[in-house]
Amino acid sequence: MVKNNLVSLKKENTFQIRFYLDLEEKKIIEKRVIDKTPLTTEYHLTEADKHLNKVLYELASFILDSNLFEEYKSPEVKESIKNQFKEALDIS
Repeated sequence: MVKNNLVSLKKENTFQIRFYLDLEEKKIIEKRVIDKTPLTTEYHLTEADKHLNKVLYELASFILDSNLFEEYKSPEVKESIKNQFKEALDIS
């Protein structure tokens, strides 16, 4: 998993593409084109906005701790998912 990967987009989703282009224009995210087959476009938070990672982590933790989803009620599963978020969002 690429750190800070927001999404890989498919060409047919023009609304979503426009949204990400607007975020890119405002310097919130940056576009990376991965030159492999198939060609992949990824959007990542810019260095200036990586402080949002902590907010994303806290939101994910809140949702996990709320026990809204039966499959995530186990403490071991919650901890595993939180660790995956920490790694993906580069949070120590």
